[in-house]
Amino acid sequence: MKIHVGDLVLITTGRDKGKKGKVLRVLPKTQEVVVEGCNVQVKHRKPMGGQSGQRLTRSVPLSVSKVALINQDNQPDRVGYTVLKDGVKLRKLRKSGQTLEIAGGESTTDKKGRSESKKVAEDKLTDQPTTEKLPAKSIKSDSKSKTKAKK
Repeated sequence: MKIHVGDLVLITTGRDKGKKGKVLRVLPKTQEVVVEGCNVQVKHRKPMGGQSGQRLTRSVPLSVSKVALINQDNQPDRVGYTVLKDGVKLRKLRKSGQTLEIAGGESTTDKKGRSESKKVAEDKLTDQPTTEKLPAKSIKSDSKSKTKAKK
């Protein structure tokens, strides 16, 4: 996706049109982003177990097509990519020409197109011990052993 966590964006449509905020979370599978202070929903929690009721507010995802990245001139801008000779991929703003580094400072990708930071996270998941289920004994083998024991 062209918008990353930490980018400053402008909401272009909807009830929050004109608001600016920082991207808190990116959901690439659904092409959505969560922007700080925008698209806020309120959930009312009933009083339970001696606790008083509450109004919980949270920012919910909105489509990437409804946000625009803000450049240094405080104007909305589109994002493109440029690939350097050494294979490094950089984000580039179309109007201003400003280049942005890929989130995390590393812009290298592997053959599958995954970024280095994602590969590191996957490696951390594989280092955790796994619990394997042992195969269950078949019922026939148990019944034969019981009949042999009786004779």
